[in-house]
Amino acid sequence: MGGCIGRRRQATLGTIGAEEVAVLPCVNLRDLGSVCPTLRTGMVYRGSQVLSSKEMERIGVKTVVDLRKESKMCRQAGRERRRVLREGESLRVAAPEPFTPDSASSMEQVAGKRFERSLHTLQRQEHPPCAACSGGFKARHGVDAAVYHADLHPWTFKRRIFLEMPPVTQASVAVAVCLGRSPQETIARAMLMPGRLGLSGMYRLLLDNASVPIARALRLFADSANYPVLVHCVIGKDRTGLVIMLLLLLCGMDEQAVVDDYLLSEALLRTSRSKGELSTLQDFLISDEMIASKEDTARGTLAHLAAKYGGARGYARAIGLSDAEVRAIRGNLLAPGLKGAASAASVDICAAATCAC
Repeated sequence: MGGCIGRRRQATLGTIGAEEVAVLPCVNLRDLGSVCPTLRTGMVYRGSQVLSSKEMERIGVKTVVDLRKESKMCRQAGRERRRVLREGESLRVAAPEPFTPDSASSMEQVAGKRFERSLHTLQRQEHPPCAACSGGFKARHGVDAAVYHADLHPWTFKRRIFLEMPPVTQASVAVAVCLGRSPQETIARAMLMPGRLGLSGMYRLLLDNASVPIARALRLFADSANYPVLVHCVIGKDRTGLVIMLLLLLCGMDEQAVVDDYLLSEALLRTSRSKGELSTLQDFLISDEMIASKEDTARGTLAHLAAKYGGARGYARAIGLSDAEVRAIRGNLLAPGLKGAASAASVDICAAATCAC
């Protein structure tokens, strides 16, 4: 299958302007279909936490995949909701409604049972949308969208990052935590020091240690009822970039196409920074080191996927996604003329070392 940028590549990525990419007036926000001829437009938008209410209403986003850390209130509300759902599920199992197919109202009862099964499936979701954040999104942007959390910095990842830091940085982080200060800047700067992890190393640790939230995020793209979908983190480059890389690879995009899309983020962030559109973010988050999206970073990440998992399809299997879910993702995102390829169950998507179909 052809590259993501294809014939538009030189016109859009050759310069920072990227006018033909249809970049929206939000920070690092773009429609994947506008830079990728093989994907449907108006389906998936990637961006940062800096959003425009006007554009959110214009694109009609229905689902928001927030890859940032959940607030304490959201975590508590989620635990309570899951507890209530589990208790309700137990009650339904203990006292099922009578069902008699021979009765005069059998058709109504069948319809009711189907509804119950649908409701039962919905209520069994371990991670339903966050009611508080969904309400907040509507209040801020006037758009009724379901906000799902998929924190790509879980404790397993943070622990590995901590162990990779030099002792002096570990001590600084411990002191900051004890004093109630955020160690985020200290960790970020230490990670980007010469000879340390770097962004490529961080992406490898994310793939290996954040598999649960990554799977949670990817599964949302398998449900056609969720579209249009907006996926974002803070600046829309690292956590968002990793999820988008996996989506593009699962849809059959070749390696160069994935790299090109990754490189576009730095160009857009630099433009936004020069216009003062990143003023709401901390200074270290918009430094040259933090907004960088280099080719060797992307290629190192793809090489890790190929070497350890056999490509994106192998990774999807490793984190628990079924073949049916991957086919559903492809069916939802690929342009109509390419859906036939998406339905070929025998194709092992992106299993080659080159991550190409």
